Amino acid sequence: LDLQYRFIDYKLSGLEEGNVAVDDTINMNFFNPKVGFNYVVNKNSSLYGFAGVGNKEPNRTDITESVNTPTHENMLDIEFGYRYSSSKVSLLANLYNMQYKNQLILTGDVNDVGSPIRINVPNSFRRGLELTAAVKLNDKFNLRFNTTLSQNKIIEFTEYIDHWDPPYEAFTESHENTDIAFSPSVIGGSQLIFTPFSSLEKGKLDLALVSKYVGEQYLDNTSSEYGKLEDYFVHDFRASYTVKTKLFKEVVISSWVRNLLNQNYISNAWIYRFQAGSYATSDPYVNTENQNEGKYNMIGAYNQAGINFFVGLKLKF
Repeated sequence: LDLQYRFIDYKLSGLEEGNVAVDDTINMNFFNPKVGFNYVVNKNSSLYGFAGVGNKEPNRTDITESVNTPTHENMLDIEFGYRYSSSKVSLLANLYNMQYKNQLILTGDVNDVGSPIRINVPNSFRRGLELTAAVKLNDKFNLRFNTTLSQNKIIEFTEYIDHWDPPYEAFTESHENTDIAFSPSVIGGSQLIFTPFSSLEKGKLDLALVSKYVGEQYLDNTSSEYGKLEDYFVHDFRASYTVKTKLFKEVVISSWVRNLLNQNYISNAWIYRFQAGSYATSDPYVNTENQNEGKYNMIGAYNQAGINFFVGLKLKF
C-alpha cells in the first residue's frame, strides 16, 4: 500500500499582451493511492494485481503558453499479471488498463504567437497485454523475447486547422476513437545470446543478435493516413566481454553494430496541417500529393542512421 499526497504551487507574475499585469497563484493538491498484492501459487508461479490513481499537473509551458489554463491529468491504472520461473524458462504476462481523464494532448491549436498548446480531452485510455519471456536453450544459447499488444485511444476531441486564406481563422473538425499520437499497437523485441565461455579465469563473452519491431503509428491524434509512420524491423549486433582483475572489480568491453542490415526507416517526425483554397509552393516540407479537400500536410521526418557502430569501456572499482 502506498499513499501519496502532493502539493503543487505555481506563481506567475509579469506582463501579457497590451502590458496587462499578471499576478496569479495556482494551487493543486493531489491524492495518489496505490495498492497491490502478490500471491505465490507454488515455487515456480505467482499471481499479482495492482491498482493506482495518478494525478499530474500541467507542465510549466502548458500554463504560460495557453490562453486558458488547463486542468490536471488523472489516470486510473489497473493491472493483473502472472509470473513463471524455472531453471530454463521464465515468463511474465501482464494485462493493464490505463483510463485517463483530462489527458493533455496536442490538437493543432496554437496561441497568438504560433506556439502549439496542449488541451485537455475528457476521456482516453491505454490498454493491452505485455509478454516477456526468457528461455535457456542450452549452456551457451539464451533467447529473450518481449512484446506489447495494445489499444491507445482518444474517445473524442476537436482538431484545430489553420486557414491560410482570408480571414485566416482556424476551423475545427471533430474526431472520435482515434489513436493517441506515437502509440503503436504492436511493439516487440528479441535477443539471441551466445556465450562461448564464462569462467573466473577467462571472464565472460556474450555475442547477441538484438531485434526490434515497431508497428505503424501516427504523427498526431487524428489517425490520418496522411500522417502515418510505417512500421519498421531493425537488427543490431552486440559483443560484450567481462573480466575481473586485481585492479578492478570488473572490466566490461562492449561493442555494438547498429542497424545491421542498413535499413532505411523513420522513427520520429512532426506534422503541421493547414488548409488553403489555392496553394502552390516549392517548400520541400509541404507534400502537395497529400492534398485532401484543400488540406495540406507539412511534414518533417527524421531518418535514422544506416549501419553504424560504437565501442565502450566500463570500469568498476
